[in-house]
Amino acid sequence: YDVPLAVSDRSFTSTNQLRSPFPAHPMMEMTGPSAPPNDETVGNTILVNGRYSPYFNVDTHRYRLRLLNASNFQSYDFELSNGQSFTQLGSGDSLFPHPVARKDILLGPSQRAEVVVNFAGELGKRVVLKSVPRVNRPPKGIGSPTASLMQFRVTGKTASDGNPVPNTLLTLPALPAPTTSKIYPWAISVGHNAHGSYWTINGKMFDPKRVDLQVKAG
Repeated sequence: YDVPLAVSDRSFTSTNQLRSPFPAHPMMEMTGPSAPPNDETVGNTILVNGRYSPYFNVDTHRYRLRLLNASNFQSYDFELSNGQSFTQLGSGDSLFPHPVARKDILLGPSQRAEVVVNFAGELGKRVVLKSVPRVNRPPKGIGSPTASLMQFRVTGKTASDGNPVPNTLLTLPALPAPTTSKIYPWAISVGHNAHGSYWTINGKMFDPKRVDLQVKAG
């Protein structure tokens, strides 16, 4: 079975109404959200497929979970409460050449992972998909929250599961190396003006009317 799971964070008021998660600008009230590099947008509640702390009834066989981090800024390090490994089949790009067993999967915003979880032997149990703090967080990098995201309630028994994960998922085509190549530097930084700070590439602010680089086919 394929189960899509989109994880996102939203902010709610005390009466469960959506509210703006953007912080007020520290200098000027009318300029809106803080400018980069302090423009993170994090909600106070984590949702799965738009629901808070949902559960999903499963049988004692394999499920293919399509994990998507649909948050604007937050990262999640996914893990299962029973200590079982995920069998990862691919990412947002494509399938992997071979499946990979992973105890946890770290996803940043817009990143995806396709995994298989086997609930055989878990009849009557509740397995929680949770987020745990990432262990390799850089000193100034983004962490991941500690949170229980959803339950898998193993309520049904399947006599057999005849669909094992194959050892080979995708054969990658050979890519011939180019005979010549050019290097284009991309320096990403932060600029400043009277209105605050902004992201730059090679010292320039984004302008939809300007083309900075034209690349020939091939």
